[in-house]
Amino acid sequence: MATSKCPVCGSPAKQAPTTGDFENFECSRCGKFEITGTALAMLPHRLEGGDVKTVARLSHSIRHLRVGTEDVAKVNSVNLDELASAPLPNVQRQMTHLLKWMAQQLQDDELGEVNLEDQKALTAIIGTIDEDRVDELINRTARDGLIENEVLDSYRISNLGWDWLRPPASREEPVIQPATQTPTSPTPETDTPAKKVKAHCNACGGMRNAEVRASFTDFGNDGLIEWSTKFDTLQCSGCDGLSVRKEHWFSEWDTVDEDERGRPIIIPGVETTHYPAKTVRKQPAWLGSLSDQTLLTVINELYIALTNELSVVSSIAARTLLDRAGFLLVGDQPNFAKLLAEMETQRFISGQEKDILAVVADAGSASAHRGYAPTAEQLGHIVDAIEMLLQRSFTMKRASDELRNSTPQRPKKSKP
Repeated sequence: MATSKCPVCGSPAKQAPTTGDFENFECSRCGKFEITGTALAMLPHRLEGGDVKTVARLSHSIRHLRVGTEDVAKVNSVNLDELASAPLPNVQRQMTHLLKWMAQQLQDDELGEVNLEDQKALTAIIGTIDEDRVDELINRTARDGLIENEVLDSYRISNLGWDWLRPPASREEPVIQPATQTPTSPTPETDTPAKKVKAHCNACGGMRNAEVRASFTDFGNDGLIEWSTKFDTLQCSGCDGLSVRKEHWFSEWDTVDEDERGRPIIIPGVETTHYPAKTVRKQPAWLGSLSDQTLLTVINELYIALTNELSVVSSIAARTLLDRAGFLLVGDQPNFAKLLAEMETQRFISGQEKDILAVVADAGSASAHRGYAPTAEQLGHIVDAIEMLLQRSFTMKRASDELRNSTPQRPKKSKP
């Protein structure tokens, strides 16, 4: 390779022969990357004025950019501006990058030392503005007890630092744990009881004790960025119902806090999903007494949309229920305003309820025509109004008639 200068950061770099439209560079700071002729022509304008922040962002982004399993970043005219504008990581993430890079150098020698002398290369690895910031970050990481200085620029990762790098779940190889042979007894091979966790149960309502019947975890990484997806099959200890919990962890979502002794701890960024989804609002018991099939179909879809947090669909479904209920009560009307007026005239709703239902209808129309998405609290009010109308108009009337017919009449007084 010929010796050249990195077009991004200006550091000495090795330049390989051109392949197609790509220029190939190997920079001590930016790492290995390929850049198209168009992107190369755009670079001077993007880095005009020697903006150190833009250089730092682009250098860090290229260092961490990978395509599939390749170890070479690819920069082109499409992703250049995105890479140059991507923000640098915060201090906690920079510390994590430093620790992960040191761990990669050490491999399985956890008591070994790493030389941190090449601070120019570390700027892109860690994600700092310049070498002074690298020095400051190294000192801060040492003060926090995550690394220990041995000799000059040689450091080793402390026990606290290794703990920092470990996610809450052990990073073992992907494994499927078979379900126990009976719901209440351990497997005869291991004699190990099923793991107990707290999990949401739709049938019982809320968090309940559950047993993990099977588990599978898949890990992945792209250099310093890591992720995992874990699936647990859970059995509720209350109702014996089964569900699946998915936990997706991504290292870039991690945050940092302090424990009760003031030591830094990493809080994993985990996104949890349940199958079936958590019930946001239970269907009222009186729904089964509705006789109109269209009402039943639409209201079932409304609760499915609520559970899956489909706010636009939920709002439209509520408006559809209002239209259908009005049609069943007072027949077809030329417009919605006349529908509400006729419902008030026939005393199905009061004047105050008319105003409330008009707002519900407007929200549904805005969702259908303009993509309006009410908040969860606003949806709660919308569904409250619809449920009250349906219950009073279609179930309470029938229930009150049955009660009247079954109530014994007061005996007439005989005349003296």
